[in-house]
Amino acid sequence: MTNAGTTDLSWLPSDADEQLALGFKIVTNAYKTRVTSQEAEIRSLKGQLTEKQEQLSSIQKKYSNLEVQLIESTQRGNQLADENKQLITTIKKLNRDIDRLENLKKAVLNSIQEEHDVEDAHKYYSADDLLQTTAPRTMLEMNGNEDSCQSIINKIVNSDTHNIINGSFNSPYIGNV
Repeated sequence: MTNAGTTDLSWLPSDADEQLALGFKIVTNAYKTRVTSQEAEIRSLKGQLTEKQEQLSSIQKKYSNLEVQLIESTQRGNQLADENKQLITTIKKLNRDIDRLENLKKAVLNSIQEEHDVEDAHKYYSADDLLQTTAPRTMLEMNGNEDSCQSIINKIVNSDTHNIINGSFNSPYIGNV
């Protein structure tokens, strides 16, 4: 039995050499157990390290890809902003051109209306006469009359002579005579 202050060593061999050999065995076993335990822990830590390195590598690749995407997106954003500015400038120019063309259209329509008003008041040639003077051969073929050219020329000459005599000769190319 053990006393509170003493340890029971009855299980130890009585010979000192045997005790020393037993002590070495105990230390060797403790050392081997400790080494095995430490090696297992090292393997576990190496596995964790490899896993963390793979995660780090994956994260770095993602970071690089995101960085490239950010740069490309920034460049694309800048390019779109420049295109937008150019389009706004083009739209402003086109709106000015549209306004100018609308004003020109109004002026032309007013001019045409004024010419129609003047033509309605002072007709110089009839529609048939105009067709016959601008396309005499076509009119000849349509009418089947070869003398119509001569009749048109006579109408024009008579009309011009009549207008000159009466002093009401109007021409779009020459002012009132």
